[in-house]
Amino acid sequence: MRDWLYRSGDLFLPRKYVDYLDTYIVGDSKSLFYVNYWTILHVLSGVTGSFFLSLEVFHALHFIWEMWQIFIGMTPISVRGFIDLFVDTFAAHLGYLSAQYRDWETDRKSVV
Repeated sequence: MRDWLYRSGDLFLPRKYVDYLDTYIVGDSKSLFYVNYWTILHVLSGVTGSFFLSLEVFHALHFIWEMWQIFIGMTPISVRGFIDLFVDTFAAHLGYLSAQYRDWETDRKSVV
């Protein structure tokens, strides 16, 4: 049961995909700050979420997801865990807002 809960934190992805997503782009396992392919996935989730969810709902779902990962022990309660949470949240919101930029440009051009 404990393994099932823990695996829910990575959406039950096969181990080979999780290992790939855990690959570091910046930093390493000893760095406080790092970027890995999970970060890219957070950006993409933000872009996708912007098409279907309001910003408030997206915030709420992202917050619940990150808290779930802390609850099941996937994200440690430490400085590194806090930085991971911050980077994941920043990446998701960067994706959401960058996808919304298309609407800002359209709105701006329609006024002129």
